[in-house]
Amino acid sequence: MKSSLLPAILLLIISIQCTANPCGINQHKTITAKVSLVVDGDTLRITNGKKTIRLLGINTPEGSTEMSPPDPLSGHASHAIKTLLKKNNNQILFVRAKNASGKKDRYGRVLAHVFTKDGKNVQQHLLEKGFAFNMIYPPNLTFQSCYKAAALKARNSRLGLWRHKYYKPLEVSTLNDNNVHGLKLMDAGYRGRNFNHITGIVKSVRRSKRSLWINFQNNRLSIRIARKNLHYFTDYPPQDLTGKRIVVSGYITRNRSRHPRASKYYMVLRHPDMMRIQK
Repeated sequence: MKSSLLPAILLLIISIQCTANPCGINQHKTITAKVSLVVDGDTLRITNGKKTIRLLGINTPEGSTEMSPPDPLSGHASHAIKTLLKKNNNQILFVRAKNASGKKDRYGRVLAHVFTKDGKNVQQHLLEKGFAFNMIYPPNLTFQSCYKAAALKARNSRLGLWRHKYYKPLEVSTLNDNNVHGLKLMDAGYRGRNFNHITGIVKSVRRSKRSLWINFQNNRLSIRIARKNLHYFTDYPPQDLTGKRIVVSGYITRNRSRHPRASKYYMVLRHPDMMRIQK
Protein backbone atom coordinates (compact mmCIF):
# COMPACT_ATOMS: atom_id res chain seq x y z
CA MET A 1 0.00 0.00 0.00
CA LYS A 2 2.75 2.38 0.99
CA SER A 3 4.84 1.53 -2.06
CA SER A 4 1.85 2.12 -4.36
CA LEU A 5 1.44 5.62 -2.95
CA LEU A 6 5.09 6.56 -3.48
CA PRO A 7 4.87 7.38 -7.23
CA ALA A 8 1.84 9.63 -6.66
CA ILE A 9 3.58 11.44 -3.81
CA LEU A 10 6.69 11.99 -5.94
CA LEU A 11 4.59 13.39 -8.79
CA LEU A 12 2.85 15.74 -6.35
CA ILE A 13 6.20 16.98 -5.02
CA ILE A 14 7.51 17.60 -8.55
CA SER A 15 4.28 19.41 -9.45
CA ILE A 16 4.58 21.66 -6.40
CA GLN A 17 8.22 22.40 -7.20
CA CYS A 18 7.38 23.32 -10.78
CA THR A 19 4.53 25.64 -9.85
CA ALA A 20 6.13 27.21 -6.78
CA ASN A 21 8.37 29.46 -8.87
CA PRO A 22 6.74 30.48 -12.18
CA CYS A 23 9.97 32.30 -13.13
CA GLY A 24 12.31 29.35 -12.53
CA ILE A 25 13.86 26.84 -14.91
CA ASN A 26 12.17 23.95 -13.07
CA GLN A 27 12.02 20.83 -15.27
CA HIS A 28 12.47 22.61 -18.60
CA LYS A 29 15.03 21.31 -21.06
CA THR A 30 17.86 23.84 -21.26
CA ILE A 31 20.83 24.50 -23.51
CA THR A 32 24.06 25.93 -22.11
CA ALA A 33 25.81 28.75 -23.96
CA LYS A 34 28.18 31.66 -23.54
CA VAL A 35 27.24 35.18 -24.62
CA SER A 36 29.80 36.85 -26.87
CA LEU A 37 27.84 40.08 -27.49
CA VAL A 38 24.84 41.91 -26.08
CA VAL A 39 23.29 43.37 -29.24
CA ASP A 40 20.58 45.20 -27.28
CA GLY A 41 18.27 44.57 -24.33
CA ASP A 42 16.44 41.64 -25.93
CA THR A 43 19.04 40.24 -28.35
CA LEU A 44 22.17 38.24 -27.53
CA ARG A 45 24.87 36.67 -29.66
CA ILE A 46 26.28 33.38 -28.40
CA THR A 47 29.40 31.38 -29.22
CA ASN A 48 27.38 28.22 -29.96
CA GLY A 49 27.44 28.24 -33.76
CA LYS A 50 27.63 32.03 -33.62
CA LYS A 51 23.85 32.11 -33.20
CA THR A 52 21.73 35.09 -32.16
CA ILE A 53 19.05 34.71 -29.48
CA ARG A 54 15.91 36.86 -29.33
CA LEU A 55 14.50 36.89 -25.79
CA LEU A 56 10.89 35.69 -25.81
CA GLY A 57 8.17 37.51 -23.88
CA ILE A 58 9.72 40.99 -23.85
CA ASN A 59 10.39 43.98 -26.05
CA THR A 60 13.10 46.50 -25.13
CA PRO A 61 13.94 49.90 -26.66
CA GLU A 62 15.84 49.70 -29.93
CA GLY A 63 19.40 50.90 -30.41
CA SER A 64 20.51 53.31 -33.11
CA THR A 65 20.44 52.52 -36.84
CA GLU A 66 21.71 54.37 -39.87
CA MET A 67 18.20 55.84 -40.14
CA SER A 68 17.41 56.70 -36.54
CA PRO A 69 18.92 57.51 -33.14
CA PRO A 70 18.38 55.05 -30.27
CA ASP A 71 15.07 54.87 -28.47
CA PRO A 72 15.02 56.41 -24.97
CA LEU A 73 16.52 54.12 -22.28
CA SER A 74 17.84 51.60 -24.81
CA GLY A 75 21.26 51.97 -23.21
CA HIS A 76 19.79 51.28 -19.77
CA ALA A 77 18.29 47.98 -20.97
CA SER A 78 21.58 46.88 -22.54
CA HIS A 79 23.56 47.88 -19.46
CA ALA A 80 21.18 45.98 -17.15
CA ILE A 81 21.57 42.73 -19.08
CA LYS A 82 25.36 43.15 -19.43
CA THR A 83 25.70 43.67 -15.68
CA LEU A 84 23.59 40.61 -14.89
CA LEU A 85 25.50 38.39 -17.31
CA LYS A 86 28.90 39.62 -16.16
CA LYS A 87 28.18 38.30 -12.66
CA ASN A 88 27.80 34.87 -14.25
CA ASN A 89 30.87 35.05 -16.51
CA ASN A 90 28.47 35.50 -19.46
CA GLN A 91 27.29 31.90 -19.07
CA ILE A 92 23.59 31.33 -19.76
CA LEU A 93 20.98 28.61 -19.99
CA PHE A 94 18.14 28.97 -22.45
CA VAL A 95 14.82 27.28 -23.15
CA ARG A 96 13.85 27.32 -26.82
CA ALA A 97 10.45 28.39 -28.15
CA LYS A 98 7.63 25.93 -27.61
CA ASN A 99 6.23 25.68 -31.14
CA ALA A 100 8.38 23.81 -33.65
CA SER A 101 7.38 26.09 -36.54
CA GLY A 102 8.43 29.22 -34.68
CA LYS A 103 11.76 28.43 -33.02
CA LYS A 104 13.32 31.24 -35.07
CA ASP A 105 12.00 34.64 -36.09
CA ARG A 106 12.06 36.06 -39.60
CA TYR A 107 15.59 37.36 -39.01
CA GLY A 108 16.86 33.86 -38.21
CA ARG A 109 17.25 34.54 -34.49
CA VAL A 110 16.67 31.70 -32.03
CA LEU A 111 13.60 32.46 -29.89
CA ALA A 112 14.20 31.53 -26.27
CA HIS A 113 13.69 32.18 -22.56
CA VAL A 114 17.09 32.97 -21.06
CA PHE A 115 18.54 32.32 -17.59
CA THR A 116 21.86 33.13 -16.01
CA LYS A 117 24.06 30.25 -14.93
CA ASP A 118 22.84 30.67 -11.34
CA GLY A 119 19.19 30.41 -12.45
CA LYS A 120 18.06 34.05 -12.67
CA ASN A 121 15.34 34.65 -15.27
CA VAL A 122 16.77 37.40 -17.54
CA GLN A 123 13.41 38.49 -18.94
CA GLN A 124 11.97 38.80 -15.44
CA HIS A 125 14.98 40.89 -14.39
CA LEU A 126 14.52 43.40 -17.24
CA LEU A 127 10.76 43.62 -16.76
CA GLU A 128 11.03 44.24 -13.01
CA LYS A 129 13.51 47.06 -13.56
CA GLY A 130 11.18 48.70 -16.09
CA PHE A 131 13.58 48.29 -19.01
CA ALA A 132 11.27 46.04 -21.04
CA PHE A 133 7.62 45.64 -21.97
CA ASN A 134 5.83 42.30 -21.99
CA MET A 135 5.37 41.09 -25.58
CA ILE A 136 3.49 37.83 -26.11
CA TYR A 137 3.59 35.33 -28.97
CA PRO A 138 1.32 32.33 -28.30
CA PRO A 139 1.72 29.44 -27.78
CA ASN A 140 4.95 30.46 -26.00
CA LEU A 141 3.26 31.14 -22.67
CA THR A 142 5.44 28.99 -20.40
CA PHE A 143 6.65 31.93 -18.29
CA GLN A 144 3.85 34.40 -19.03
CA SER A 145 2.50 34.52 -15.47
CA CYS A 146 6.01 35.45 -14.33
CA TYR A 147 6.47 38.13 -16.99
CA LYS A 148 3.03 39.60 -16.41
CA ALA A 149 3.67 39.96 -12.66
CA ALA A 150 7.13 41.46 -13.25
CA ALA A 151 5.77 44.02 -15.72
CA LEU A 152 2.90 44.96 -13.41
CA LYS A 153 5.34 45.47 -10.54
CA ALA A 154 7.40 47.92 -12.62
CA ARG A 155 4.31 49.72 -13.97
CA ASN A 156 2.83 50.20 -10.50
CA SER A 157 6.15 51.61 -9.30
CA ARG A 158 6.57 53.73 -12.46
CA LEU A 159 10.07 52.43 -13.10
CA GLY A 160 12.14 53.04 -16.22
CA LEU A 161 10.04 53.00 -19.38
CA TRP A 162 6.83 53.40 -17.39
CA ARG A 163 7.69 56.93 -16.31
CA HIS A 164 9.22 58.16 -19.59
CA LYS A 165 6.92 60.39 -21.66
CA TYR A 166 8.07 58.77 -24.92
CA TYR A 167 6.35 55.51 -23.92
CA LYS A 168 3.15 57.08 -22.63
CA PRO A 169 0.08 55.60 -24.42
CA LEU A 170 -0.93 57.63 -27.48
CA GLU A 171 -4.54 58.80 -27.68
CA VAL A 172 -6.05 56.97 -30.67
CA SER A 173 -7.67 60.16 -32.02
CA THR A 174 -4.22 61.74 -32.46
CA LEU A 175 -2.59 58.92 -34.41
CA ASN A 176 -0.76 59.96 -37.55
CA ASP A 177 2.31 58.91 -39.53
CA ASN A 178 4.52 61.21 -37.48
CA ASN A 179 3.61 60.26 -33.92
CA VAL A 180 3.21 56.48 -34.29
CA HIS A 181 6.59 55.25 -33.10
CA GLY A 182 8.65 53.72 -35.88
CA LEU A 183 5.93 53.61 -38.54
CA LYS A 184 8.17 55.05 -41.25
CA LEU A 185 11.07 52.90 -40.12
CA MET A 186 8.80 49.87 -40.28
CA ASP A 187 8.26 50.66 -43.95
CA ALA A 188 12.05 50.40 -44.31
CA GLY A 189 12.12 47.01 -42.58
CA TYR A 190 12.87 47.98 -38.94
CA ARG A 191 9.87 46.21 -37.41
CA GLY A 192 11.13 46.07 -33.81
CA ARG A 193 11.02 49.84 -33.42
CA ASN A 194 7.30 49.99 -34.14
CA PHE A 195 6.09 48.84 -30.70
CA ASN A 196 3.38 51.25 -29.45
CA HIS A 197 0.90 51.72 -26.60
CA ILE A 198 -2.46 53.13 -27.66
CA THR A 199 -5.44 54.27 -25.58
CA GLY A 200 -8.98 54.99 -26.72
CA ILE A 201 -12.68 54.21 -26.34
CA VAL A 202 -14.03 51.15 -28.14
CA LYS A 203 -16.80 51.96 -30.62
CA SER A 204 -17.71 48.45 -31.71
CA VAL A 205 -16.63 44.82 -31.84
CA ARG A 206 -17.44 42.74 -34.89
CA ARG A 207 -16.59 39.32 -36.26
CA SER A 208 -15.41 38.43 -39.73
CA LYS A 209 -14.76 35.01 -41.23
CA ARG A 210 -11.23 34.75 -39.83
CA SER A 211 -10.99 37.40 -37.13
CA LEU A 212 -12.60 39.49 -34.43
CA TRP A 213 -12.16 43.26 -34.85
CA ILE A 214 -12.13 45.90 -32.09
CA ASN A 215 -12.87 49.34 -33.57
CA PHE A 216 -12.22 52.66 -31.85
CA GLN A 217 -14.61 55.62 -31.88
CA ASN A 218 -12.86 57.84 -34.40
CA ASN A 219 -12.08 55.03 -36.86
CA ARG A 220 -8.33 55.66 -36.71
CA LEU A 221 -7.36 52.21 -35.44
CA SER A 222 -8.73 48.68 -35.50
CA ILE A 223 -7.49 45.74 -33.43
CA ARG A 224 -7.46 42.32 -35.08
CA ILE A 225 -7.70 39.10 -33.05
CA ALA A 226 -7.35 35.97 -35.16
CA ARG A 227 -9.98 33.30 -34.48
CA LYS A 228 -7.22 30.82 -33.58
CA ASN A 229 -6.27 33.08 -30.62
CA LEU A 230 -9.79 33.81 -29.33
CA HIS A 231 -9.64 30.94 -26.85
CA TYR A 232 -7.07 32.93 -24.86
CA PHE A 233 -9.70 35.63 -24.27
CA THR A 234 -12.30 33.53 -22.44
CA ASP A 235 -11.73 35.44 -19.17
CA TYR A 236 -11.48 38.76 -21.00
CA PRO A 237 -14.24 38.66 -23.67
CA PRO A 238 -13.63 41.38 -26.30
CA GLN A 239 -17.37 41.65 -27.05
CA ASP A 240 -17.79 43.26 -23.61
CA LEU A 241 -15.39 46.12 -24.40
CA THR A 242 -17.78 48.39 -26.31
CA GLY A 243 -17.88 51.83 -24.69
CA LYS A 244 -14.86 51.16 -22.48
CA ARG A 245 -11.48 52.88 -22.60
CA ILE A 246 -8.67 50.41 -23.13
CA VAL A 247 -4.90 50.44 -23.60
CA VAL A 248 -3.45 48.07 -26.20
CA SER A 249 0.21 47.36 -26.94
CA GLY A 250 1.79 46.02 -30.11
CA TYR A 251 2.88 46.79 -33.63
CA ILE A 252 0.87 49.28 -35.71
CA THR A 253 0.52 48.87 -39.47
CA ARG A 254 -1.13 51.01 -42.11
CA ASN A 255 -4.43 49.53 -43.25
CA ARG A 256 -4.26 48.88 -47.00
CA SER A 257 -7.99 48.18 -47.30
CA ARG A 258 -9.88 50.36 -49.79
CA HIS A 259 -13.15 49.96 -47.94
CA PRO A 260 -14.59 53.46 -47.24
CA ARG A 261 -15.14 52.62 -43.55
CA ALA A 262 -11.73 50.99 -43.03
CA SER A 263 -9.58 52.45 -40.27
CA LYS A 264 -6.29 54.11 -41.17
CA TYR A 265 -4.20 51.76 -38.99
CA TYR A 266 -4.53 48.33 -37.43
CA MET A 267 -2.79 46.26 -34.78
CA VAL A 268 -2.72 42.49 -34.28
CA LEU A 269 -3.54 41.35 -30.74
CA ARG A 270 -2.58 37.78 -29.84
CA HIS A 271 -3.19 37.62 -26.10
CA PRO A 272 -5.35 39.47 -23.53
CA ASP A 273 -2.28 40.43 -21.47
CA MET A 274 -1.44 42.90 -24.25
CA MET A 275 -4.59 44.85 -23.38
CA ARG A 276 -6.02 46.42 -20.24
CA ILE A 277 -9.13 48.40 -19.33
CA GLN A 278 -8.48 51.92 -18.05
CA LYS A 279 -10.64 52.78 -15.06
